Amino acid sequence: MQALRVRRAPALWAILAAAGASFFVGTILTMFFAIVLRAFGSYPAPWASGLVTAVGIAVALGVAYVSGGRVAATAYASYIAIERVLSLGSQLRFCGAELPAPPSCSFFPFVLSLWPYVLGGLLGYGLAHRILAADGDGNPLLEAAGALALTQAVLLMVVRFLFPFSTGLEASLVQLLAAVIAGAAGGTTLLRRVESAARWKTLVYVGIVALGEWLLVTLPAYVEQVGVGGKLSIATVGLVAFMFPFLTIGTAALLLYMAEARKVTATAT
Repeated sequence: MQALRVRRAPALWAILAAAGASFFVGTILTMFFAIVLRAFGSYPAPWASGLVTAVGIAVALGVAYVSGGRVAATAYASYIAIERVLSLGSQLRFCGAELPAPPSCSFFPFVLSLWPYVLGGLLGYGLAHRILAADGDGNPLLEAAGALALTQAVLLMVVRFLFPFSTGLEASLVQLLAAVIAGAAGGTTLLRRVESAARWKTLVYVGIVALGEWLLVTLPAYVEQVGVGGKLSIATVGLVAFMFPFLTIGTAALLLYMAEARKVTATAT
């Protein structure tokens, strides 16, 4: 089997490429499980989401190591570790507020929930030796997707840790801000790392995957919430989450349009 190839890049861009590879592989695998398991009436399944997490981590670590070396791989692994620590902090706050505490708050269920991260680390070590470094300057498609996905994940992770008991309105505003910032990060990366002629095509690729997940995962989940009266009740926070991919991709597209408009104006004058 022919080995996969990624281009070498400085550590920052390699980290973004790793996040982008995780985004593409994880999202496509999520859509696959959504189609197959829903056909058997067993979606969502905890083991499937755990497997998606493991594969996403493995791909990210492999790409980070090959593209940016040990520095990039260590930085991405540190991000995963920090995410787990902050998630544990949020869980402890939740468990402290719930009396009696649910079974998920006990020690052994928490330890067992770490299996995707252990498996992902092991698979990532093996995958790092299957991916070959190719000539070139970076991985523009992966970097653009990674800037969008990683920015979104980091912002939501920090906010959930700092404000675990925020109201619906506060959570909606935070998600809205995260969507705009993530889209801006993706658009900025497109402008910096992708050739002018390929920017819109690159954004389309990212948008197809993001909106594909929305169509196959998010939309059916909301449709299934239709009550007996035939009405779909969506709170403000749910509505923002429902429109999240449109907000992020739309913000990135707006940045590209503004950059091209400025270029045309400067050429005309």
